[in-house]
Amino acid sequence: MDYTAVSGTLNWPRATRRQDLYHPILNDGTIDPNETVNLILSDPTGGAMLGTQSTAVLTIVEAPRASIPAVSLSPRYTPVDALTIVFSEPIAPSTFTTASLSLQRAGVTVPLAGATLITSDNQTFTLSGLTALTTPVVTTP
Repeated sequence: MDYTAVSGTLNWPRATRRQDLYHPILNDGTIDPNETVNLILSDPTGGAMLGTQSTAVLTIVEAPRASIPAVSLSPRYTPVDALTIVFSEPIAPSTFTTASLSLQRAGVTVPLAGATLITSDNQTFTLSGLTALTTPVVTTP
């Protein structure tokens, strides 16, 4: 995410204590570290005065979205070997690992031991090695 620096004049109607300032954030398609924006209010006119806080530091937090399919076993109890996870934009592979995921089976979290997570473009990830984790446990009476 990026932004373009701007400056301008804010006008407060009489007896207004709050004024919103909107500034567009630009999605540049890459994952950046969090970025900060300095907000500075200065030079009041018309007898207005600034309060004790006339500056602020705003933080733009990167938050890519992921599309993760819900997986359920078929009626024939066919295990799932792999699934694909797609993020809305590229991410650093070091920030998304099997430790970032959990598999729920019958309401119990199953560790992803033996599963692998690979990517070739840092946006589409394949989680594989799930067969042993998704094979149903069949009990006989």
